[in-house]
Amino acid sequence: MSKQNRSPLPVGALALLVLCVGGSAQTTQPAAPSATQPATQPTARAECLHAEVIPYGPGGFVVRCGVEIAGEAGRWYGVTVGFRRDRDTPLKRSDGKDFIKPWNNLFLPDAGKARWSDIRLGVGLHELSECSNLPRGERTAVYVVCGVWDYDAQQYLGAGWERRVPLLLSVDEDGSVVGYSLFNTLPPVLHALSTETAAARPCTLAPAHLRVKEGVRAYRLTEGEHAGRFVLLRGVRIGYARDARGHFFEPLTSSEQARELALLPYGGAIVVGGAEQYRALAAVAAKAPGAPADRVRPQAPAAYGVTVFPEPGLGWRVRALLLHLEDADDVREGTVALHEWALAADGSLGHTLEPLILPPSSAEAPGGDDAVTTRPAADTPATGPAAPPAPERSLLRFADLLRLALPESGIETVPRTLGLQDQTVQIPLAAEAE
Repeated sequence: MSKQNRSPLPVGALALLVLCVGGSAQTTQPAAPSATQPATQPTARAECLHAEVIPYGPGGFVVRCGVEIAGEAGRWYGVTVGFRRDRDTPLKRSDGKDFIKPWNNLFLPDAGKARWSDIRLGVGLHELSECSNLPRGERTAVYVVCGVWDYDAQQYLGAGWERRVPLLLSVDEDGSVVGYSLFNTLPPVLHALSTETAAARPCTLAPAHLRVKEGVRAYRLTEGEHAGRFVLLRGVRIGYARDARGHFFEPLTSSEQARELALLPYGGAIVVGGAEQYRALAAVAAKAPGAPADRVRPQAPAAYGVTVFPEPGLGWRVRALLLHLEDADDVREGTVALHEWALAADGSLGHTLEPLILPPSSAEAPGGDDAVTTRPAADTPATGPAAPPAPERSLLRFADLLRLALPESGIETVPRTLGLQDQTVQIPLAAEAE
């Protein structure tokens, strides 16, 4: 099928979600790259800007990506989504052809750059079941890549390998893909140093297993819109510990290192080790002043304690059920949450968080506006009878109530790998992300 004869291709069961946002090029129905079109030297270039896999129920998922193409006027390009076991091994259909799903053809009416930022294509597990080179009876890692095909040059301008997305497929003994799970990791967001400064407390950085890169310094900001956040500096680059911490350590080589990197920003949190401990926390939270019962999720946690699962060829998956006694970047004190991280060997990570017990708002919380204690009344000789008792905020926080529900001994606490020092210094703030 050539680009001059573009008849529609069959649409997958999940291809109902196909969008394009941005860019000015024309589009047509998807067409397969031509094998008969004479090839010319490519004069265009293309870049995959981003890629991710979005769950779409048990039967499939949606691949979302963005591309930028720079080329001559009047040229056609095709955007495809492919799957590879490694850089050089594409998934193959039963007929021996590469398993590639075309999204659409793009036409550049004018010379220059065009960008399509929200390309979406549905993929059904039944389609992947047609592949002949997936190991049977195993859980296998594959990589989703976005490609741009140059019709004039008859070759790919880029296959998006640098923006590849890992995907874990469960294949039964008959070769059918019966399930999938995501392993989404994002590269660290690093910033140049700004000329503006803010107050921060230096931190000691003494991990038990991680290997710190030379010249790394750690701080916790104490003022400004990012107050309370941990930041890491090395040379002329700064990153927030929440999403960029992996950049400041040597590549991961063990489960112990993966666990330590995942838990790094949450020092002092309590590890909820079992169902009995969680039930005790839920019972106290449901009865706490100003804490309605709907702040406790009815479902039981999917996991307890801290567990580390190696994902061969990809990295590690870490799960942790934590009671947070202090505010962190993404949780308030008094929250009980199930965290899950995907960590690649290079330190890039993805993080999901499921809150199971939520703290009251500041007005509802013990010590807030509707929770007061009173001072004892006393006569004052100079003024006569005492005035009505003045309200006094309670010193017992919601997080303290939860901690008292657990036994004093036998409780695991996340180590404070980032140890706060008593002094305050000025450090440069982060400039725009690179």
